[in-house]
Amino acid sequence: MKSKRLAFLSIALLAVLGLTACMPSSQNNSQQNPGQESHSSESIEKILKKAESANQAVSSMKLKVDLSITVDGSTKHQTMDGSLLYDKQSKELDKGALILRETADGQQSYQEMIMSGGQDMPVYSRDSEKGTWSKELTEGTARYFVRPDYFRLLEGLYSMADDVSMKESGSDYVFTLKSKNTDIIGLFGDEFSLELSGVAQSEMDKTLEVHLNKETLYLSDFKMDLSYSGEKGSLKTKIANRFSDWNKLADDAITAPD
Repeated sequence: MKSKRLAFLSIALLAVLGLTACMPSSQNNSQQNPGQESHSSESIEKILKKAESANQAVSSMKLKVDLSITVDGSTKHQTMDGSLLYDKQSKELDKGALILRETADGQQSYQEMIMSGGQDMPVYSRDSEKGTWSKELTEGTARYFVRPDYFRLLEGLYSMADDVSMKESGSDYVFTLKSKNTDIIGLFGDEFSLELSGVAQSEMDKTLEVHLNKETLYLSDFKMDLSYSGEKGSLKTKIANRFSDWNKLADDAITAPD
């Protein structure tokens, strides 16, 4: 079995609706809230450099993903809950356990997957909570992967020191867009199979909010919203990712089903 099936499961909601990225225009609308504490690009860059170093120590986490997209009043909603174990050096996915639920047109679907690692990189899946497991083997040198990927989301953030504002809120550093000029689909679209056709980013309202834990500098929340309403129709996309329990999963926490 080829790796791209794993990716499909994590981004199926958005892939079905086929959004294509266009370059933004020169408009300069700020997402920053009035009165928000201002940090220089230099201080933000220092925090992001420290985060890049700190996250080299991350090798496992739990995640919750909540995706919804509404096109001209028709909504699809998808959630994914999972546990992931990465190789400590390469940051490639070694093992994973995922549960995906989707609601569309009043119909609900369920998919569960276990990537238990080891010889031939087997993938176990079933389409109901008490269903029978099927087993497939990966082909050749194919590797497991899941989108959105924790480390790829961080890579996008690391490149945004000049494009984000930062404030401290409770236990987190919170990063938001300075300008709606920023090509967030170009930065993060691959993680959600986001492509936009027929509407340019400059015509859309968009927000980005990323949380890093102040103590560890680990990624805890990633939220991105895109919306359009006009003569071409209406579109609203809401993406929320939450990561937790970093480095708390034992190597034997994910095993093949009985």
